[in-house]
Amino acid sequence: SQTLLINSIKDLAGNTLASASFSFFFSRAEYGDVLIHEIMADPSPVQGLPDAEYLELYNRANYPVQLNNWRLQIGSSSFRFPEITIPEKGFLILAHTNNLNLLNNYGEVLTIPSFVLANSGTNILLKNNVEQLIHYIKYDDKWYTDDFKAEGGWSLEMISADHFCE
Repeated sequence: SQTLLINSIKDLAGNTLASASFSFFFSRAEYGDVLIHEIMADPSPVQGLPDAEYLELYNRANYPVQLNNWRLQIGSSSFRFPEITIPEKGFLILAHTNNLNLLNNYGEVLTIPSFVLANSGTNILLKNNVEQLIHYIKYDDKWYTDDFKAEGGWSLEMISADHFCE
């Protein structure tokens, strides 16, 4: 944490601020700070979750992470994030614009007009505003390890955010 101290500053109208201090924190997210935590690529047949494809991002950091101008790449499709922040240890759901009403009861949702997920075998990359890789995953429907769940309606959720490479 840093502190900005201001002493005896005057505006153009002659008003003086005798002194003030502001604490702030600066950090740039690194690989693994924000994770692609959950993938719902095949929502049908519905098994208790909404009939909507989505990704869930998780901020592992102990501070809020601003996603302004970050890039999400799903296969050959790419999306730039608007000015949005994920709170520390918080989540953000990404989904198609048409699915906002189905998902907004589960947390904050950022809608993407071109959002679409293949059922299996797609590369997903999350990069920060300077194109540094933050997280990458290539999901596969074999990860369900259950033929019934592989038929749809079940999400793939990361077991441990602390061991995300396993």
